[in-house]
Amino acid sequence: MVANRRRNFANERIRLPNWSGRIFCVAVKSGAYRFTPVAFTRIAFAVLLAGLLCPASATWAESTTETPPARAGLLDDENIVTHIETVGNALIHAGHTVKLKTLRSQLTKVHTCALTLPDLHQGPISPSEIYEKRAESVLVVGMLAKTKKSQKYELAGCSGFALTADGIFVTNYHVVDNPDADTMVVMTHSGRITPATEVLAADKLADVAILRAPGAEFVPLPLAQEVPPPGSPIWVISNPDHNFFCFTNGMVSRHFMALTDAGKTPQMAITADFGVGSSGGPILDSKGQVTGIVCSTTSVYWEDSKGKPTDLQMVFKHCVPVESIRGLITAPKTAEAGH
Repeated sequence: MVANRRRNFANERIRLPNWSGRIFCVAVKSGAYRFTPVAFTRIAFAVLLAGLLCPASATWAESTTETPPARAGLLDDENIVTHIETVGNALIHAGHTVKLKTLRSQLTKVHTCALTLPDLHQGPISPSEIYEKRAESVLVVGMLAKTKKSQKYELAGCSGFALTADGIFVTNYHVVDNPDADTMVVMTHSGRITPATEVLAADKLADVAILRAPGAEFVPLPLAQEVPPPGSPIWVISNPDHNFFCFTNGMVSRHFMALTDAGKTPQMAITADFGVGSSGGPILDSKGQVTGIVCSTTSVYWEDSKGKPTDLQMVFKHCVPVESIRGLITAPKTAEAGH
């Protein structure tokens, strides 16, 4: 009998074939939410109305809206899904989005980009301040695709975070490299939605991609200079299984060389919880700086005498370290004197 290890991307739900019903269900206390004919009619009318209000000549920023909260601090996951799908469909029909196959084709063509990054935070902040100050910088990366049962585009949510104030953000390479989705939009904590239109830099081995959402108004997250040592406290803000802007904590477990389908690459293991849909979410240190991003999980099972995995023993949470993000970024060139 041996221990059996299984590795899964933290957004494996969006890689399911045929954009299965599991993707567009949202868990609630009494079961699962699905679109009924009445609900679909209401959504279709909302999409039509939004399309009339978002002419093709509108800018990306003008084509976005915000979701009014039920009360401060209360997140309604079902309404967030509806909001992203409604605005996303309107943007698609208005011609404001870019096909995901176009973004995928750019992944292997761009390797670095020149950016001016925000200043580092100077001192530690409390866990409640980390969420309060950093949640607006975390993004729902919305992968939209049509299902076989309807003509509207439906959501599979992943995660990402803002890198600059003018619309540049980070997520995983494998989030973008998704053959089942049609397009990508991003939503901030305040509900503002913008299409992703360009890949600026990408590294398949490290599993990092930097993209642009023109017209977005982001609150950028600072990148740490280096990864914290094992035992250091860390926090994660991500969107596991459409539980949006979920805040978990733990510590750095170890740093190691991971063997992936693309080769060996440095990774960081942490104990903070994350799950399907968390891919691309930031790992934050005690200063609220990004020390890495959520990548994948590896599950360890005990196998019986017939080689069948029986008991789940442990789940390792693996992340891309911050140096892999910094490796895609170069300093902007300054103009020479007289030019």
